[in-house]
Amino acid sequence: MSKDKKKILVRLDNRYTRLRISIIYILMLSSFFLSDWKLPIGGIAFSDLFALLTLGITITDMKDLKRKQVLLILGLIGILGLNLYSNYLFNPAFELGTSWIYFGKFIVYSLALFNLYNLTRKYQTESLLFKFLSIGAMISVIFALLIYLIQIFHLSIPYEFLWKFTRSDVASYTFRGSSIIRMRGLSSEPSYFGGQIILILTLNYFNQFGFRLNSTVEFLILACGILSFSFSVVPVLILLKIFDFFNRYGLDFLRKYWFALLLILSVGVVIVFFDQFYITFFYRIITILNKGDTSASSRIVGSWQYVQNIFIGNGVGKTPAIWNNFAYVLSDFGLIPFLMFLFGTLYIVKENFYFGLFFIMISFQKGGYLSFYYWLIICFFLIFSQNNLKTRKKEYLYEK
Repeated sequence: MSKDKKKILVRLDNRYTRLRISIIYILMLSSFFLSDWKLPIGGIAFSDLFALLTLGITITDMKDLKRKQVLLILGLIGILGLNLYSNYLFNPAFELGTSWIYFGKFIVYSLALFNLYNLTRKYQTESLLFKFLSIGAMISVIFALLIYLIQIFHLSIPYEFLWKFTRSDVASYTFRGSSIIRMRGLSSEPSYFGGQIILILTLNYFNQFGFRLNSTVEFLILACGILSFSFSVVPVLILLKIFDFFNRYGLDFLRKYWFALLLILSVGVVIVFFDQFYITFFYRIITILNKGDTSASSRIVGSWQYVQNIFIGNGVGKTPAIWNNFAYVLSDFGLIPFLMFLFGTLYIVKENFYFGLFFIMISFQKGGYLSFYYWLIICFFLIFSQNNLKTRKKEYLYEK
């Protein structure tokens, strides 16, 4: 074969690989931004379908699984199997039922995301993934902004069809029966939309590859997050930006003239949207302090009430839907898997302190360790936590 033909084959192979990885990334981002969407029949989540498709496309990449990854998957299967068996023997209230479905979910999720991780490392496509995340975020906030403007100005433009596979009731975008409209985009409620914003900005500010969104795009995403008027989102966004300034400038940012201008601008925003901020934040803080609002305390403390058997838990998927993922894991699995979950969280903190910190916050914000959305967050944090090219080349050597 001539040298020219060899070059053509390599180029075609690269195009195919790039196309395949692009499709995988699109599926992953669809799983993330449409995590609340469900089919009307059977309540099957779109994200689970995308996870299955991803596993199908990457099935041949399982040969690249590392020994530690295989052991981790086998360990996960062992823990799940032991949990099911123990509850079947010793928990009279336990019924297998949907537990087998969750068992299958864990296997699909872990294989799909390990393949995603390995492909990204092998072909060093972190920058491509970040571009897809950026594009996905822009599409998401554009839809959110359009819907918000239609609602605010009472325009006779149909938008409800965008919510066909999620909530469409008035309570999902207004604040507790008031006339205050909160941005929720394609998510089922403002706090979930804000959670997506938090992840995108966390990856943008603290990834170890130096990737950064355009400042205009970043401002738009941040503004849309604030317009969610979510009590669990806006304070985190402010904290995110403060940490970003500290990470880039140290405490010197406090003496920058632009920081003073930013504070003045922030005060102006609060004045313009005073009614919204007063009702959704200031008044709510007062009611929380007077114990008239228990939703915040239930996320931190109340979720632990479902822990009944500290050793074997209630069984996978048997705890009622709660926000606190730490309480969720302890309630479902018991003490030993809970400790393993804590060590996994600390590992993320070790890899990237800011990622770990906001992973802990997110874990209190949207319960759902059984959803693909939550697993994707972990995968994204791990992918963008490492930037050691020598280590990557050593771990992912392959014939060229």
